[in-house]
Amino acid sequence: MASGVHMPSFQAPKGSPQQDTSDLFGDDDDEADTNSESEDFEEVPVPNASAPAKASPEVVEVEDDEEPEEDEDDDFLPSRVNKYAPADESSRQSHNAPPTKRRRTDSPPPKQPTRPNGSNGQSGYKPATTKQPLPPPPTQHGPYIPTFFNASSNRNEPLIPSIIGSEPLDEVAQEISSWIEYYTQNLNPEHVEIEAKLGIIIDKGSNARLTGLSLTECILPPNLPIDTRFESNMPLQAHKHYNGLLNTLVAQAVPGQPRVKYSHTKLVDEFYSEGHGEKTRLTRDEKSGKVAACVRKKRIADLDVHSPKQGVDWRISINLEEPASNPTGNPAHTRRKDRISYTHQAFKIDLTQVTSSHNGPNQLLHELEVEFVNAAELLRHRARRTQAVPGANPFDDLVRVFVNNVRIMARNSA
Repeated sequence: MASGVHMPSFQAPKGSPQQDTSDLFGDDDDEADTNSESEDFEEVPVPNASAPAKASPEVVEVEDDEEPEEDEDDDFLPSRVNKYAPADESSRQSHNAPPTKRRRTDSPPPKQPTRPNGSNGQSGYKPATTKQPLPPPPTQHGPYIPTFFNASSNRNEPLIPSIIGSEPLDEVAQEISSWIEYYTQNLNPEHVEIEAKLGIIIDKGSNARLTGLSLTECILPPNLPIDTRFESNMPLQAHKHYNGLLNTLVAQAVPGQPRVKYSHTKLVDEFYSEGHGEKTRLTRDEKSGKVAACVRKKRIADLDVHSPKQGVDWRISINLEEPASNPTGNPAHTRRKDRISYTHQAFKIDLTQVTSSHNGPNQLLHELEVEFVNAAELLRHRARRTQAVPGANPFDDLVRVFVNNVRIMARNSA
């Protein structure tokens, strides 16, 4: 196993076509078709956190009836072949012993318990001529544990992930970890945003979704000889599908696992041009008008992941959001965001209906994002990544779960 982590340069060669990363707020205003349909998010009742959780079902451990292996010399003792036979052959009553006289009693003798395997107490065991089918496994409570049937021991045994006892590293997740580490090394962790959006990768030559590049999920290289762009808009029905799916997760309460929490916000973004291609975004609460945030956003890098077996692709973006003073004058354009956020552990999934007036008449977009709740916490473990075994540190663990969440969303697309 390699002791170090290969750090790709992630620099496209000169003259190679670049993926479309125009528009400072491209993650917010990716190219999309105009959709006149709006969506009313389906609310879900939040489970009462103070209510006592339902007791988990009692786990009944089934003891193994198989006796420990004995020495070969003892295999054919009567006590081994017939467990109801006396262990000591000398303890049997001799045939030549005088008969015992029955003692008279005034009351009938008590009823004798039923003898096992026959009226004389002898075992009715007969060697099976054919193997009997194994009984179905007992109903399992708790996490699923993979097993396999071991013919040598004639029983099911735990199935370990590989010959070395662990699973091989996920190459896609490892490459994404290296990519994040590379592009965030000179940034202020407190102002870094790391997010992934679902969408489709468009081949600009055919103006259709990219096809024929691979059979399974893959990361597109920066020097891809195809000019592409990423569209994060999805149909209204797909948005409603995700809304119902995530609401179901909120309503479910699995004992011993963290809950999925949600919040519903309605915000208005105002964009102000600062010159030199920079923009300031002022965010207000739609109802109260109070300023929620004012930042100057800069796109650092994008990484596109093609998923030909799924209905959607995805793009990971690293952005820098530095605090800015409230601008003056009129905004260049505005954007309304109706958003439901679902938070689970260190990650957040945003379902957003965006109404934007950028570049012409209002556009209605439907987006899904997965992001780190606190990217600074992830980057705090960045320095330890090169000191530990690849894949065995908190940085890689967090990125792997982040990627898994994106995959779950992509594989459950409508």
